[in-house]
Amino acid sequence: MNTTPDPVTASFNVEPGFALPDLDASAGGHPRPDTVTTKSETTYYDTAEKDLHRLGMTLSGRDGDSTAGWLLDAGTATPAMAAAAGPTVPDAINDALTGVRRGQPLQPVLTVTRTATSYRIPSTTGATDLELVDCTLDAATMGIESTIVGWRTIELVGGPDSSDALAALGDRLREAGATDSSSSHLDTLLSLGAIAENEPDLHQIGGLVQAYVAEQVEAIIRGDVGLRTGQLVIHPTRVALRRLRSTLRVFRDLFDAAQAEALDGELRWIALVLGEVRDAEVMSARLESQLAALPAEDVLGPVATHIRGTLAQQRAAGMEKVAEALNDERYLRLLDTLHWWRSAAPRSAAYVESVPAAAQHLKRARRTFHRRLGSALEGHPSSLHRARKAAKRLRYSSELTEPALGNKAAKAGKRAKKMQTLLGEHQDATVSAELLRRLGAEAGSTPGHNGYTYGLLAAHEATRIARVRKKLAQRLGA
Repeated sequence: MNTTPDPVTASFNVEPGFALPDLDASAGGHPRPDTVTTKSETTYYDTAEKDLHRLGMTLSGRDGDSTAGWLLDAGTATPAMAAAAGPTVPDAINDALTGVRRGQPLQPVLTVTRTATSYRIPSTTGATDLELVDCTLDAATMGIESTIVGWRTIELVGGPDSSDALAALGDRLREAGATDSSSSHLDTLLSLGAIAENEPDLHQIGGLVQAYVAEQVEAIIRGDVGLRTGQLVIHPTRVALRRLRSTLRVFRDLFDAAQAEALDGELRWIALVLGEVRDAEVMSARLESQLAALPAEDVLGPVATHIRGTLAQQRAAGMEKVAEALNDERYLRLLDTLHWWRSAAPRSAAYVESVPAAAQHLKRARRTFHRRLGSALEGHPSSLHRARKAAKRLRYSSELTEPALGNKAAKAGKRAKKMQTLLGEHQDATVSAELLRRLGAEAGSTPGHNGYTYGLLAAHEATRIARVRKKLAQRLGA
């Protein structure tokens, strides 16, 4: 494991003629700091429609120094993907971006030449040495109309133990005229030529919905990149799918009915594919924990190995289906549809209603949840699962409407989350008990195995189910 502490950094914008302050003085009278000058060229790539930039991603190929190579930064939720330097975009990165580029080629959109002079400033206190990097950057955009821009930045790098020295040097730079870097020239240049998108009008209920839809679509597409690169993004991707499906249902009168229904069906399909993997992960963690809590004398036979192996096979089979789905034409068409819905969802006349109408949608979601919950305790266990889904929709509707309804929506969301958690425990315990009964039956007829522990665990799950149902009855006054 890498235990190297993260560096402490600061970045400043300065004018081209900016004069560095006396670095010797900042180092407490040390000899002149060491200096090294390097030059590199970085070319950024995107689709013609600037899809990477729109999703907060960057793809760059760098030449000329020790950091030469390709780098895909897909955002905070997905670790960066690196590849060795080469003349063309590596196949692995092209494949990772399948859902982003949708058949479009990745082409160069910006080249930045960076000339950097690095000053190593020795510490006089035994802390990590500081490094000041004085960068001159010259950029040229590509396309029908090219833009040439130059700017200069100062970057400070130190260790956690040198934060005081770094802060002091930062103050000296500000006194000399440097300003904290709050905006990115690079981001501005990468956005040039992007297709203009209309900002949602947050005074209309449709604007609130469009902003929420865009957020979920972007999460799903970033999840696609994560899935293609082996990241653990099944859960956040499924959550975004659920949020989007919830919006299509609770706010259904804002959309073209036929197109919304068609999208909901496709989202449900891919959510079920991902669900097989996630269900195995959740159940494995749950049963591992419960087994660990049992006294050793109650664990008869290779129970842990049996459970772990069964669920590992289930997860592996699920991952095979996920891999198949990612390259299925049906899924690729869904990604095309999502890109379109992100900025231009097919809308009805109700889209332009003012935001107070959001309260009616939230009220309807709350009413649906209470109706399902009220009848669920007397019905089949699956009825409580339907109530749980309604709780999720109420929670997500609260998230969507909170910018308009404020504390009222926030409180509704918190209550819905608590009920969702309680109903989720009931669902997990129900699924777990069914699995344990099946595995116990297998163990009872397998040499070297014993069904006792499975029965014990199943009994514990039955107790949890009864406890949840009692809590729900108390909350309903039953």
